[in-house]
Amino acid sequence: MATKNRWRSLHFCVAFKVRLKEVTLVGSDAIEVATDSYQNMGILGPGDSIDLSFNILVYDNADDGTEHLKLAIVGSSHTFNANWDVPIRVESAGIKIIPSRPLKLTVAGGTIEFDVANTHSSTFTAVSIEPQAEGITFTPTEYFIGTMEPDELFTIEFDCEVTGNVSGRSDLRLLVVYQNGNNQHEVVLNNRVIEIEPVMQERNSNTAMIGAVLLLLIVAGVYIYRKKRRRA
Repeated sequence: MATKNRWRSLHFCVAFKVRLKEVTLVGSDAIEVATDSYQNMGILGPGDSIDLSFNILVYDNADDGTEHLKLAIVGSSHTFNANWDVPIRVESAGIKIIPSRPLKLTVAGGTIEFDVANTHSSTFTAVSIEPQAEGITFTPTEYFIGTMEPDELFTIEFDCEVTGNVSGRSDLRLLVVYQNGNNQHEVVLNNRVIEIEPVMQERNSNTAMIGAVLLLLIVAGVYIYRKKRRRA
């Protein structure tokens, strides 16, 4: 399924008069063209130019590399018909998010921290990260980074409050929004889990341990007392 929107602009300039009857961008096995053909665009003379924009969809299973689309031009006669090669570079790299410390909280809350990297060869703008997890409230609710150059790294953190009935762990979803040129991207990363340590159980365990130590001291005291009594 094609989910990645991209935009392509083509510029035409001619050295003689030509009537443009139709211009079509033909997709490939990995790229679908979402814009219909341009029809009857009039006559272009020397020094005239025209810009045509096409929306294309890159399929999720497209391999990284260069795809070649065909730009088919139909003029007023066969002399002006042409097929041009339009190379499109496909690159799946984008925003990568790595926890910079263990994703662990107590029932009283805590802080989680991430390293955010731009692994793409282009500059991204309007980059923002929004964490989502059932039973957990994050502050800030969305972290706005802004512009990220290629290979640039940011460290971000969120204060967390456990507000729901969460037992042991909660699946973490990270909504990543950014722009690459004219293209808006939204990616959901949901392969992380936040572990929630049961603080109350730890306190009960400590209380039980203290009780066991006191019981041993009492038993030992009774034994010593009885032993002294027998000697007397």
